[in-house]
Amino acid sequence: MGFIFIGLAAVLFFFMFKQQLSGGVSGEGKAPSLNDLNEEKINKYGLDRNFVRAIIKVESNGNTKAFNPSGPSYGLMQITPILAQTYGLISDAKNVTQNDIALMYDVSYNSEVGCRFISYLTKKYPKETAIQMYNLGEAGYNSGKRATTYLGKVLEWDRIYHLPWGSAERADRKLYVY
Repeated sequence: MGFIFIGLAAVLFFFMFKQQLSGGVSGEGKAPSLNDLNEEKINKYGLDRNFVRAIIKVESNGNTKAFNPSGPSYGLMQITPILAQTYGLISDAKNVTQNDIALMYDVSYNSEVGCRFISYLTKKYPKETAIQMYNLGEAGYNSGKRATTYLGKVLEWDRIYHLPWGSAERADRKLYVY
């Protein structure tokens, strides 16, 4: 009887802490689970979650602390201060404060702005054009090598994320989170 109790307790412990045991709780700079990404934002803007995951894979490789100084762009979906200002996250893109930077890194705000922007772009333009504009900004769109390379990467990850979980190609790429 004691062994059954211990076994049940172990199973209960596993399920209670499943997220922590599986790495589902995001730590600093680690890829968040889709729950952390706040799937409600993906649904709110009518986006395909695998498409958003593909953008995240190419933009930041799932790193919530990713930074690109050339933008500059911040976080999971690599949002810029101009984009954050456009969508009301910060007040002045030219005078970015530490608080503004913290907001742009925050997964919830970052995914809100990123999902809202890609939703706007995909409603206004064909998917391929929207993907390139997400990378370069709507005003900076061109079909040059950088845009074409980015487009190819996003479309490839989108295709891969739509593969069944048991497929060999998915297993080869070790696709567990991003």
